[in-house]
Parts: sequence; structure tokens; C-alpha cells
Amino acid sequence: MGYSLEQNTFTTMSYYGNGVLNEDGDWVYCVDTGKDEYLVKYPVVIEEESYAHTAICGQINDTCSVSKGKPTGRPQVSEDVVEDLRTRMEQSPRKSLSKLSLQSRVPYNTCQKIVKGTLHMHPYKISLVQELQPVDFPRRVQYCHWFQANVDYNRILDLSFF
Repeated sequence: MGYSLEQNTFTTMSYYGNGVLNEDGDWVYCVDTGKDEYLVKYPVVIEEESYAHTAICGQINDTCSVSKGKPTGRPQVSEDVVEDLRTRMEQSPRKSLSKLSLQSRVPYNTCQKIVKGTLHMHPYKISLVQELQPVDFPRRVQYCHWFQANVDYNRILDLSFF
């Protein structure tokens, strides 16, 4: 059970207000004294809340804050987003990832990881190339003869094949 802002403020004030300065010049804080004050002001109905108070005091001691802080790790992508991307890719498999990202309002890198990694889809673009026609045959044969004649000269293989 989470504490309200008022309870968190009281816990913080009580924790630091009951500190004692020792001989070394360091402040020592007692959780139990603050807990007793807390129980007077907010009677505990559930025993777990008593443990939560101790945890909050420990968090104050460690981080000087009662806030949860930043979550660790990368946020998970929901199944709805994955299913939406799957549907969009199945409808138009030639769609680029940048267009998919814009349409689905999901970052490009996330789209890329989901489509390629999770869905095992690889969007592609079909590129148009010249179709060979029967009239091209004589020119192709002429090129082949030229290439065979010049294979031994001028390092043509070094220039043509890397």
C-alpha cells in the first residue's frame, strides 16, 4: 500500500527530526523513534504498513528521497503494438520502416526491432530493372566477344571484378 504525500512528508520529517549527532560528528537516525511517532499520528490498521514505514525510512537513508525514482531497464512494448505492426506489414509488405513508424506512431528503432526481431519479417522494396528483350541479344553477344578479347589486356579483370 502506498503512502500519501502527507504520510511521506511526515515520515521524512520524523526520520530526520529524530537524528542524533554522535562524537564523530556524524548524524545517526533511528527508525524506531520515527515509527512510534508515525503510529501515534496514523494508527496502523495493517501490519504490512508498519513494514512499509521501515522500508521508506531505509529508502530515505539510501537515496535521500521517498520517490520511487527512475524505473530500471527498457520499457516493454505491449502486445497491441506488436500486433498492430504485424497487421500493417501483412497488409503492405513493401512498406518501408520509416513509413511504418510514422503511421503507427512508434519510434523507428522500435519498429525495426519488432519487425525484424520479433516478427521475423524483412521489409523490402522491389527495384525495377530493365527487362531483357530479344532485340538485346546481339548487343549482349557483342559485349561477350569484346570481354573475351580483352581479358588478357589492360588488367580488365582487376577493373571489373573487385
